[in-house]
Amino acid sequence: MVPKHRRWIYRGLGVVVALLLVVALIAGFTYEQLGRDRDRSHPFRIGDPVDIGDRTINIDCAGVGNP
Repeated sequence: MVPKHRRWIYRGLGVVVALLLVVALIAGFTYEQLGRDRDRSHPFRIGDPVDIGDRTINIDCAGVGNP
């Protein structure tokens, strides 16, 4: 049987670890969304847009002759 004071310590540590995990998840989600918004609002695109299904990528071909 675990003494009462240790039980409170274990509970407190569990709560702290859970809160740190939640804060880390929120910070990661926010960081990702800010990066996506920044990429979406980029003022210029290099190359020509090519549709590849549900996405569009830009291809910049340079050079002369055949591959």
